[in-house]
Amino acid sequence: MKTNKDCKIEAVISRDASRPSLGAPYFRGGALWATDGRAMVKLPVESDETDAEGWVPLDALKAARKLAGRLDTVSIHLNGAATLCNGAAFPRHDDKRGTGTQWPNCERVFDDAMGKETKFSVAFDVRLLAAIADAMGTDQVKLHLTDELTVIRVSPVGKAPSPDARGVLMPIRTA
Repeated sequence: MKTNKDCKIEAVISRDASRPSLGAPYFRGGALWATDGRAMVKLPVESDETDAEGWVPLDALKAARKLAGRLDTVSIHLNGAATLCNGAAFPRHDDKRGTGTQWPNCERVFDDAMGKETKFSVAFDVRLLAAIADAMGTDQVKLHLTDELTVIRVSPVGKAPSPDARGVLMPIRTA
């Protein structure tokens, strides 16, 4: 399996010890999948016929990025182990991570979501949205959208030290 080293699929895995099946990315169908139960990413990768379905160890991803150096691509052979080009091998937990659980049917959820009609799309800089959330002292925000070219109004949601704080975010023109 090969993917761009800047794609950090593990950013979306679950850190919840009670959900061990979501604690590592999963390779299936020419893609790496990751979910924490609230967010999900399908990352298409280049694979070959010898790559086997299953979890991809986090340590293998980290070591592959380090090994790649200045190259843009990381390469991991996914079979009985996750093996790097230098021969380092990381055990894969294809025994359902020892928990008796299985990887969820993300394809069903993903395909259902992708099959919905798009009313309009908005592009924006996620770093700026994170900065607005930080400025308001919250990690949850609500986006108020009018259309794809009007400024995006931002307000805090949930526990926030200043619930009346507001922000605006400029959309990025894509056409």
